[in-house]
Amino acid sequence: PTPQMLNLLNRVKDQRAVPLLLAHLDKVEDKDSLLDSIIQIGDQTLSDKLLPIYDTLRPSSKAKILTALRKWDAARFRELAQAAILQSDANLVNAAVQGLVDDGSLRAIKMLGDALEKNPEPQTWVYFCNALGQLGTEDARAALSKARESKDRAKQLQADQGLRQMRQRSPGIQHVYQGLQELQAKQYRNAIKHFSQAAEKDPQLPEAYVGRADCHNRLGEFEEARTDYQKALDLDPFNAQATTGVCVMRIIAGDVLPAIEQLEAQRDRFLSDPLFLYNSACAYSRAAEYLEKHP
Repeated sequence: PTPQMLNLLNRVKDQRAVPLLLAHLDKVEDKDSLLDSIIQIGDQTLSDKLLPIYDTLRPSSKAKILTALRKWDAARFRELAQAAILQSDANLVNAAVQGLVDDGSLRAIKMLGDALEKNPEPQTWVYFCNALGQLGTEDARAALSKARESKDRAKQLQADQGLRQMRQRSPGIQHVYQGLQELQAKQYRNAIKHFSQAAEKDPQLPEAYVGRADCHNRLGEFEEARTDYQKALDLDPFNAQATTGVCVMRIIAGDVLPAIEQLEAQRDRFLSDPLFLYNSACAYSRAAEYLEKHP
């Protein structure tokens, strides 16, 4: 089949062409274009014809069959996807992951979480973390939180990005944005109301507690600020603002040396984070100020 033939068949989608095209699959070197046409023209009855040759194909061709099976045969798709997400080929992994996102079942989420833990290839982690972030269930959050505790820095960052993506779809995030507007306008009491509404709608939204803590800090309500910073830090140990906020509040309370030690213990997590570096400077400034007043 020439490219011109395939273009024509893709447009007219004549079912009579399918068996003729299938007969050429084992004769051509580049099977991808041929598979594209077969899948475009054919229907779910192709599953039984393509599955026997699946293991003989290269990853790009396997990815095309997986994408088709997502629509044709969910059970068989899941069987093949379980092995595919543990491979190193990015296209194959991505095809399997997208199908599992469409599936959205508890089993699909467990498969993605297991793959994030077991697949050793860093280039695949972004697919798993983005998928879990899109799915946004408690099981997905737990899988991402576990990955964020990995000793591998790349996996930590990808998992953290997945969790941030999840929080952007939180029912409380709009109240966070409203609170930030009031905070910038120095309307701290109004901002606190919005951040509190955000926390009520989503008690696991660290941005709500950080925002409210910033307001209490500006108002000189340091104990309330420390409580909220600590809550945010418990929810998100990778939150630079919560980390430094807790330390600053401890310094203001006179707990200077332990606060500095806590700050330095977390520094490696935020080496390229300008917010952490700026707030760390504020923490040291507060410490110097406290020590001048309490020799």
